[in-house]
Amino acid sequence: MESRDPAQPMSPGEATQSGARPADRYGLLKHSREFLDFFWDIAKPEQETRLAATEKLLEYLRGRPKGSEMKYALKRLITGLGVGRETARPCYSLALAQLLQSFEDLPLCSILQQIQEKYDLHQVKKAMLRPALFANLFGVLALFQSGRLVKDQEALMKSVKLLQALAQYQNHLQEQPRKALVDILSEVSKATLQEILPEVLKADLNIILSSPEQLELFLLAQQKVPSKLKKLVGSVNLFSDENVPRLVNVLKMAASSVKKDRKLPAIALDLLRLALKEDKFPRFWKEVVEQGLLKMQFWPASYLCFRLLGAALPLLTKEQLHLVMQGDVIRHYGEHVCTAKLPKQFKFAPEMDDYVGTFLEGCQDDPERQLAVLVAFSSVTNQGLPVTPTFWRVVRFLSPPALQGYVAWLRAMFLQPDLDSLVDFSTNNQKKAQDSSLHMPERAVFRLRKWIIFRLVSIVDSLHLEMEEALTEQVARFCLFHSFFVTKKPTSQIPETKHPFSFPLENQAREAVSSAFFSLLQTLSTQFKQAPGQTQGGQPWTYHLVQFADLLLNHSHNVTTVTPFTAQQRQAWDRMLQTLKELEAHSAEARAAAFQHLLLLVGIHLLKSPAESCDLLGDIQTCIRKSLGEKPRRSRTKTIDPQEPPWVEVLVEILLALLAQPSHLMRQVARSVFGHICSHLTPRALQLILDVLNPETSEDENDRVVVTDDSDERRLKGQERGR
Repeated sequence: MESRDPAQPMSPGEATQSGARPADRYGLLKHSREFLDFFWDIAKPEQETRLAATEKLLEYLRGRPKGSEMKYALKRLITGLGVGRETARPCYSLALAQLLQSFEDLPLCSILQQIQEKYDLHQVKKAMLRPALFANLFGVLALFQSGRLVKDQEALMKSVKLLQALAQYQNHLQEQPRKALVDILSEVSKATLQEILPEVLKADLNIILSSPEQLELFLLAQQKVPSKLKKLVGSVNLFSDENVPRLVNVLKMAASSVKKDRKLPAIALDLLRLALKEDKFPRFWKEVVEQGLLKMQFWPASYLCFRLLGAALPLLTKEQLHLVMQGDVIRHYGEHVCTAKLPKQFKFAPEMDDYVGTFLEGCQDDPERQLAVLVAFSSVTNQGLPVTPTFWRVVRFLSPPALQGYVAWLRAMFLQPDLDSLVDFSTNNQKKAQDSSLHMPERAVFRLRKWIIFRLVSIVDSLHLEMEEALTEQVARFCLFHSFFVTKKPTSQIPETKHPFSFPLENQAREAVSSAFFSLLQTLSTQFKQAPGQTQGGQPWTYHLVQFADLLLNHSHNVTTVTPFTAQQRQAWDRMLQTLKELEAHSAEARAAAFQHLLLLVGIHLLKSPAESCDLLGDIQTCIRKSLGEKPRRSRTKTIDPQEPPWVEVLVEILLALLAQPSHLMRQVARSVFGHICSHLTPRALQLILDVLNPETSEDENDRVVVTDDSDERRLKGQERGR
């Protein structure tokens, strides 16, 4: 059974029921039930309840600043500092801090004396030593959090001495008293720190480098009172050959102390700033971080290195960024990203994304550093495959010049992959693999190119409403060109032909580019009836891309299609362009825009699969012309078939076939066209739709047998032979 907290005494009624003497030891009978309940609520785990109780207590006491309630409140809060439940101590400490902040006439020295008298470390029993230690510690923290301690010289000196005494009980309090001491001294004035410094800092470098707190106190003094520190300790070079191993050990201890908190220790960032100030950053990074902490194979130390890298980004020059982004820390980070795949395994990537996003957002006026960091993270690869995802939210913080430079870098790396510039690595399992094909440069190039093309598409996907139209057009032309065309001879009229491949573009890679292109087309045409799917000229993006494809087809001396067009297919392409011009005369009609998108989309698919799209394109053009009231052009040798179905039935069959395609954009356009031809549906066209919705029914009464498997099919054939 849990014992009752000392801060929560029995009520008189409880004492009577238990048979105890109804003595009013705490003066409860003098106070209201509402007042007493405040102290119970302050210790509750719910934050809202605690804060509300503290505020109500302060409001209650403001009406009785000189009464017995104030004395009782102080007594209860001080008693609460030593309660058995450790989760309640911070609650009472914070409430005491707010009380001291609200009532500045309460003397801090008197409060500190009451705490020390109640929890006297020299007289307390051994079993109660730990609660007494924490009560003294949280008492000092309450004085500090009130904001008054650094202004009260006498209380400050007494608190410092108490913290130094508490620091001797490391088994119970660990380094918390020293951390509290550093926090307090970081808030005091320079004059006060000069006076206190000899009392809190030993003039012994071995002691200074024995713990993160001692070193942090040294760095604090070096920053605020360097002359006083030099008189006390002398001239100290923390980054000397002798001190580097000590710094590594101190940082290892700091990493262990924040293992559960998952944050960067303050001492690590302070050492980084000192190294930058003293122009010793390369030595600090190489010897302390990479050759020291990282070589320990201790994950808390590795996470400290990762956090230090992320926190250092805003502080480094372009040259220093190059140093850290080409070293062992970023390579080890890449290995962590690749191997941290289990559901419950800690993943550092989201934290690093926050660091990078904060850096990019904070240096909008420095596109060169933005570009350097983004290129560096994109160059961390696992056998050619970058460890950052293709869709990376941090790109939204890029300034226009940095974004343009990043897109240019991606395109250049796609055409001429520079594998030597990558920070590449292989996991342990990949190193053990005996398959030599896993380590060939061609495989790395393919993995890199596939990532690059989808990264380009993801940039447009997330930023196409904010991107400059010229940059969007560059990406779209780049994807279309390398999806369906090959350069025969460079020409200045087509910039895409002027940059050759250093590694040939294999069929598998070209398929990836084609897939990415249609994904890009989906992005640019998502709302093709609205402005976002159009260029500044008012034309859909697909229309401009078809024009670009036509330009390429007309430069047959310089460019050729991957799958060459036959004469019939080229004729179908030209007829499509002619139909597009004819549609412009009907631009006032709503269905003309839907027909235009359908024609453009199927026309682009002619580049991907000419044999499949050629006849489909011709049928669509015939239906469009008929629907607009024009007679289709026919050859003189071809007679008119009186049994030819109406155009709407042919178009319905085409649209139903397109709805079965895996392309979301194709299905979307088909649905839009359906909406514009509903008024023209014939009974037969409507039946075609119903047959798709309910395939078990058919218009023909003789076709009621549904073939469900091979046995049904064989039975049906036997019946036909019998008849």
